[in-house]
Amino acid sequence: MWTVGPIGCRLGVSRERARQLSHRPDFPPPVGSLSGGRAWAVDDVEAWIAEHRPTLTDGPWSNYDGPDIAVKNDITAAG
Repeated sequence: MWTVGPIGCRLGVSRERARQLSHRPDFPPPVGSLSGGRAWAVDDVEAWIAEHRPTLTDGPWSNYDGPDIAVKNDITAAG
């Protein structure tokens, strides 16, 4: 499950922008809550990305699987 932080990282946007996107009527509904707030199924978010942000499905973040900022920095530096 992802909260808005990892969703923002996956989309390449801020946590606040991810929160805004999560309130869109076409965004998948949250499946639960974690300490960081509402949480979504990764597969649901990936399906939304494929439909609404198709340019992100084959990019360097297409295999992103968590909020580890060190991984993001490594990919960005290697990119």
